[in-house]
Amino acid sequence: MFDWNDYPWQRPDLKTQLQRHRLKNLLLVTLAGWVSYFLGINLAIIKLNRIIVPVINLPLGFYMAVQGSIVMFIILLFWFAKHQRLANGE
Repeated sequence: MFDWNDYPWQRPDLKTQLQRHRLKNLLLVTLAGWVSYFLGINLAIIKLNRIIVPVINLPLGFYMAVQGSIVMFIILLFWFAKHQRLANGE
């Protein structure tokens, strides 16, 4: 049956508020890491484009901007999941 005591308009308890605060901070740190990676690659792309990756004959800056973004996203997802478990106390 429906329990009115669990409805979302009630103020959550202190533990839930703390978990939400930790999750929000963790999410902001993850987004900051991803944005800093992109800014770093874009600032150094001219110097990195002078280096050619031998196997695929593409400039390194282009390769890092395309493939590196996917790799960095996956790394940050695993990092986020690990720290979320730690923040929840599991």
